[in-house]
This record gives sequence, C-alpha cells and structure tokens, in this order.
Amino acid sequence: DSLALNATSLRVLQAVRDRLAARPDADPLACGTAAMNLSRAQAHVHQLAPALESAEQAVLSLYPLALQEPDKYTFHLAMALNSLVLRQSAMGQFDEALETAQEAVLQAFALARSNSDGANGLLAIDGVFNRFQDAEGFAAEAAQALLFGFVGKSLIHPSQIDPCHAAFAP
Repeated sequence: DSLALNATSLRVLQAVRDRLAARPDADPLACGTAAMNLSRAQAHVHQLAPALESAEQAVLSLYPLALQEPDKYTFHLAMALNSLVLRQSAMGQFDEALETAQEAVLQAFALARSNSDGANGLLAIDGVFNRFQDAEGFAAEAAQALLFGFVGKSLIHPSQIDPCHAAFAP
C-alpha cells in the first residue's frame, strides 16, 4: 500500500532529521541533507507547510558550512535553496521564492568565481538554456555565464554544442 509506505517513510525521515538535530555533535551537512530529504517527501504527499519548514531547516544547517568552506558546501546550499524556492512557490509565497532564488543564484556565482580555474577539482557549469531554437539568446546567456565565471553550460539539444564551444573556448 503506497499510502502506508509514504507514512512510514515520512516517520523514518522525520526521526532521522530530529535525532540528528538533537545531537550537539551532529554533522551540519547530514542535518541539512536529512531536512532536504524530508522536505521532498513531505511535498510529495502534499504536506506543504511541513515541507516548507523542513526546507528552511536545510538552508539554516547548510548556510554556515558554505560560508566557512565555499568550495566544499556551496553546491549543497544551492540545492537546499532550490528546494526552498519550490516549497515557497507551492505555498503561494512568490515574493519570498524570488528572494530565495536570487540568493541561490548569488551562491552559484560565488562558486563559479571561486572555482573558475578548476584548482579545487570543481568546475562550475551554467544551467540549461531551454529555448534551443534561439541561437542569439543562447549566445547572450553563454557570454553572461562566462563573465560570471562559469566554464561551460548544460545543453539540451545538439544545436547548442557548437555555440557552446565557441563561447567557452580558451
């Protein structure tokens, strides 16, 4: 029975999150990840208010880590911020979602700039440009991504390969 499985899964995820949060020596990354997983599960079964709260807990757990070690934790924070944007939007909190999305973008830019040379083994790749028929728009967005420190773009169509190479070639 999928409803029973969902209820059991939620209880397990909640218990993991709560136990981690109660431990003074808990790893903040584990706390943030547990909160993010719980938020996804809660949203899946339409428990929107608890999902929003869990997403907020994930961001609060991960933010200090990203400030201390941006090379290691900014990606996790960006994922938590993305989760929070989705939950805020689902709750009709569109102004808050926009502010959170802007923060996620700033975190991504910080990661891109700090790793643009790949010295830490990480390279920041800009997200997808969905209008693959719009070559001019793709070129403009790729040029902007390069200025922000990204070293490439995620692609969704073969027609984007050559323009991407042109934009990000050394």
